[in-house]
Amino acid sequence: MHVNMSEKDIAFRFQLRHYEGMTIRSRHLTLRPLVEGDWECLRQVWLDTSCSPYACYNIPHDLDPLRVQEEARLWEQENREGKELHLAVCKDGMMIGYLYCGELSDGWEIGYDLEKRWQHQGYGREAVSALLTELSHGSGGWLVAYAALKNLPSVRLLEDLGFTKHGEEELSFQEGTTFTVGMFRRYLWRVW
Repeated sequence: MHVNMSEKDIAFRFQLRHYEGMTIRSRHLTLRPLVEGDWECLRQVWLDTSCSPYACYNIPHDLDPLRVQEEARLWEQENREGKELHLAVCKDGMMIGYLYCGELSDGWEIGYDLEKRWQHQGYGREAVSALLTELSHGSGGWLVAYAALKNLPSVRLLEDLGFTKHGEEELSFQEGTTFTVGMFRRYLWRVW
């Protein structure tokens, strides 16, 4: 079967394939493609997130070890195929969270999550900033991130990195709990 892809699709997949096997280093962190073997660390991030006061703002994850391992396997495959980018955020060789980057019609969506013990220390900002710097060497475009407006640390992280709120919507991931999510956007200029 032949799939007709636009130039932008081809450029995006080429850019994501560029990251396979590559690491991005920042002052304290290393970002590398997430692999199936990271499933236990991924499960720990999700387990930790489920106990957070902000858990009601996240899509609940199935914490069954086999399901988490399957999700990590899928993420590794998406990395290899250039469909999406899932990066392990590592400090001193230990995975402390992850970043996500996926294609939109006019740019990319990004997401992030860190274990609770590593939050509020600047590591989320450092990881997202390192990804933005690296992405700026590819094609330019809009970056979009979503954050519950009551999740002030996440909102501040995005605003501090130049994202501005461009819309809101009501969501609910748990019965009886509705909250407002902001869509934050930032244009990523290409660095030559």
